[in-house]
Amino acid sequence: MTARALSALMMILLAVACEVHNYGPDWPQPENDCRYDHTAPGVPRGVQSVTGDGSVRLSWEPSPDYDTAGYGVYWNDTAGGYYTRIATTTATSYYVGSLSNGRTYYFAVDAFDRCGNSSDLSYETVFDTPRPSGYGLRVWEVSVYPDEAGIDFSRYRSGNSAMIVPWDDNGADIYLERSGSSLFLSAAAMDTDVLPWGYVQSLDEIDIAPEHGWVPGGSMMVSQSHAYLVWTWDNRFAKILVTRVGSDNVTLDWAYQTAEGNPELAPQVGGDAPAFLVTKPLRGDASYRERS
Repeated sequence: MTARALSALMMILLAVACEVHNYGPDWPQPENDCRYDHTAPGVPRGVQSVTGDGSVRLSWEPSPDYDTAGYGVYWNDTAGGYYTRIATTTATSYYVGSLSNGRTYYFAVDAFDRCGNSSDLSYETVFDTPRPSGYGLRVWEVSVYPDEAGIDFSRYRSGNSAMIVPWDDNGADIYLERSGSSLFLSAAAMDTDVLPWGYVQSLDEIDIAPEHGWVPGGSMMVSQSHAYLVWTWDNRFAKILVTRVGSDNVTLDWAYQTAEGNPELAPQVGGDAPAFLVTKPLRGDASYRERS
């Protein structure tokens, strides 16, 4: 073998020995070569959820790893334990539908690459309790149409029309009445509490019903584009937004948390549990449902 041939052979062997397998953005990885890729993408961060009616929308920050191929979405009935994958997506958000209102779900997200390497589940504890909501609920002033002056949020399953009840109906939560030139939303029973919230652009601005500030058996003067909270006689929470004020009626948007004692009403970001779960003596006791 000549010296030139020997030199060429040594160059070939050296090139093979120094073959690079730690691929990066500037070293495109062969389409089906996963022999040397055993590194999972980074754990997704910033996972958050937005509560819907029988649904939850999840979102998270994109993985910074160049070879991330997609994300897995998981859920569980508790914050710990085994999470079940329910979907995969290449986007950084996912809509989870067909959920049960009033049931709390816990969610997590992982990232995976095209070689099947998956990250750990996201570190945030993200929970959500879907609740029903609606628009265009119109209620009349009690002296005009007393049979259409009350609202019973618990009848939400049958739509807006079923929620409108007589002001003195046994299940009514609030009703509309007049005092002077103003309209008021008033508690339909002494064991229903109310809380004026103030001006909002959207009901989504109200995420958790507060622990304090409630007025038992009280009234709230109605103003357009203002929100109000209701702590019902059977220990549930609702929020309403006045979208129109007529001379003898008001039109409302609403959301109602069906899970007893759960104050969660809108978006949740992280957290280990709802802010507080409440029970009160006598609340829900029919003998205490004295009319205000």
